[in-house]
Amino acid sequence: MVYDIDSDRYNYHHNSKMPRLRRIFLSPSRFLLTVATISAFGFYLYTSNLTANSRFVDNGVLDRRLEKFVADDNTGDSMDFKPETGLPLDLNYTRNISKLIFNRVGKCGSRSMVHTIDILARKNNFPNMKSQVFTQKRLNEQEQAEFVAEVDVLDPPYIYNRHIDYVDFSRFGSEQPYGINLIRDPLDRTISFYYYTRFGDATYQREAGATMKDLNQTFDECVLFDKEECSTNNTFRIIPYFCGQDDMCRVPSRWALETAIRHVVKDYVFVGILEDFENTLRILEIIMPQFFGGASEAYSTIVTKGDVQSFKSVSRKEPAEVATTIMKQRMAYEYEFYDFVKRRMELIKKQLHLT
Repeated sequence: MVYDIDSDRYNYHHNSKMPRLRRIFLSPSRFLLTVATISAFGFYLYTSNLTANSRFVDNGVLDRRLEKFVADDNTGDSMDFKPETGLPLDLNYTRNISKLIFNRVGKCGSRSMVHTIDILARKNNFPNMKSQVFTQKRLNEQEQAEFVAEVDVLDPPYIYNRHIDYVDFSRFGSEQPYGINLIRDPLDRTISFYYYTRFGDATYQREAGATMKDLNQTFDECVLFDKEECSTNNTFRIIPYFCGQDDMCRVPSRWALETAIRHVVKDYVFVGILEDFENTLRILEIIMPQFFGGASEAYSTIVTKGDVQSFKSVSRKEPAEVATTIMKQRMAYEYEFYDFVKRRMELIKKQLHLT
């Protein structure tokens, strides 16, 4: 019997050409040998892929959701990413990490974290490397290469901190260091930043504030009068830290959101939440004691000294409900990202029995 492709049905052919057709068929033994060879090669590729992506291996088993994602990584599509992707954390792995970048998000408790790390650096004998560049988050191609080179020459163990959007080290032929970070409710961060740019805080008075246009304008007025400072584009501030240096990372979009989520899962050991800062520190203590052993005690020290209170923006006024509603609509992508990180943290708390 021969399958007739053109007619899409089985036909029997009784003619002189049939013996010639049979010559191209494999014998049963050769067929089985071919199948076995292909299967062995496929298994080799599969196991090689597991080894190449060992950071996602837990007890020798790659999370199937992450395996699918890694296979599709070049597409930039993280629609399949869930807060649980890549979890539970492999503590045997995280406790041996020796290089960390804290690309600190502005007005998200980063000074509290840096002061805590300062104490821990002395206690746990590692350098807390602080960039001398304080305001430049966005880098051109040459500046990215220089940043990568600057970090590459550091001797581990270390934590390097700087306000900077995510940099893809692999584009410059270097191994990507793991990251940590801290974010907060997007609207709360925006309000804090709004008043900080005008009046500073207890440790830093904004000299430029006196000459700023609309210095005494409230946040409500900024929103309700639709000022540029409170626009959708100008309040898209958290996601770019995780999305990266591409110009599109600073444009509110699903692509920027999904790219940020992909980087959180692949390249960050942990991203905490300011509203749950004590548990953020407890998680870091457990998953990376080589850096964060004693973090809760260190934080208590700076709270007692009054440092944390001094970091809060002064002259802050809470927004009216109408302004809150408008801004949450404008910041929908920021909230989707925040909710992803928050739910991921809850799963890690559950893994570590902190709930």
